Amino acid sequence: LLTKVQTESLNPSELVVDSKDFSEAAIKVIRGFLDWENEEKNRAISDIVMCCLEYCLCLAKYDSASLMKEFVKNKTIYLDTNIIFRAIGINGPDRKKVVEAFLKKCKDANLKLVILDCTEKEFKDTIAYHIDKIYRNPRGEISSSLYLELSDYNIYVFYNEWIIGHRGLNLKYFKDYLISQFNTLVRKYGIKKEAFIQDKEDIFICEDYVKKLGKIKYELSTKYSDIDSESLEQNAQIQHDAKLVWYVEKKRVKEGLSQSYIISSDKWLRYWVMQKAIGERAIVLFPSQFFLILIKLCGRAQDDLKSFVSFINVRHKTQQISPSKANIILSAISSVTEDVQAQEGIVETILEKEFEGLVHEKIDDTELYQQVKQISENFLREELTQREQEIALAMDENRNQKQEIQRLGDLKIHTEALIKEQDKKLYNLAKRATCGKFLFVWWGIPILLSIIIFVYCLFIATQFFW
Repeated sequence: LLTKVQTESLNPSELVVDSKDFSEAAIKVIRGFLDWENEEKNRAISDIVMCCLEYCLCLAKYDSASLMKEFVKNKTIYLDTNIIFRAIGINGPDRKKVVEAFLKKCKDANLKLVILDCTEKEFKDTIAYHIDKIYRNPRGEISSSLYLELSDYNIYVFYNEWIIGHRGLNLKYFKDYLISQFNTLVRKYGIKKEAFIQDKEDIFICEDYVKKLGKIKYELSTKYSDIDSESLEQNAQIQHDAKLVWYVEKKRVKEGLSQSYIISSDKWLRYWVMQKAIGERAIVLFPSQFFLILIKLCGRAQDDLKSFVSFINVRHKTQQISPSKANIILSAISSVTEDVQAQEGIVETILEKEFEGLVHEKIDDTELYQQVKQISENFLREELTQREQEIALAMDENRNQKQEIQRLGDLKIHTEALIKEQDKKLYNLAKRATCGKFLFVWWGIPILLSIIIFVYCLFIATQFFW
């Protein structure tokens, strides 16, 4: 990296570490280490990253302590939509936990947290967009683990888990629940709201930003699977990002200082802003980056260090189908069967090479739903046929076993009769062979001995009698 920096051949995208660069075994080892409950390990990792930060500041000829204090003091933090999604749990409980730790640290540092009106609108529009997707596709019960098999934790997994505890409630209640969670977040962390009133110049600049940012995102969407391929949702996100960046840039010019920052987890938004503002103070920061500075200046409680380590954890590999597509696939499957094992079998079938086109090509949602439904029905039909064949074979085997048992039973009866008859013959033969000897031993010998003794006694008696 140092060599490339010196030759000016470093592409900022090379600084991005993607989980696809690691094998599943390597990810398991990394996650196991980072999840390990050990305070010394958390402190060591934080110190290493802190050294990197201070090294960069030293190279830039800054006093690291004073610069970081100036970096934090009286700053305004604008939260991107993806931070809101994470903070209310839509992107999973792990992300919610670390983002809440970040927001709490910002509040403790007396930073001003702000949500722009266009960000709130994008949040609500995105929710409405995905809820409409759920509404349009009839569904049954779905195993949440299958969502994570196809894609990352998303709003469809969140809804699937929410509906378990709210059976019978329609999607309106789910939307109201998300809005209430958003309002609770705003109150809990004292988040302010600001409005972006655009003039003609703002509109012109934002349109230019949309083109440039859109070009980068569309080029990278084919390479990196974590960007949703849904063009409608993508366009809305790009337009929002352009407005947010220009609003903060405009505010910085007005203030004359770098008092405002955008906190976002969108690495391609940060990549674009880094490219267009070389030499200037960063506008877009990851929550992990700002959190690192906060724990450097505002204390390092064990929970803070643990949360920071959680920021840099690596996700397990999944098939990384877009959330919308994963929802359509699983909705179609669940409309055919709610059996978990059957659903797992169908998902495995769909992910096989012969169905790669179905999963990754851009096809209409309705067509995708119908095709997956047809695949599911064919899978169950084939499985039913296979089960029927297995049952028929089992019944034939059972019938053969019964016949064999009957034959063995008859053989047993016949054998027992033969044994009984043979025993009788052996008994008679033994009786005839041993009868004389038995009579002699049992009667002959005692009688003979009795006669001898009697004669002997009589003989002795007569000697004295005469």
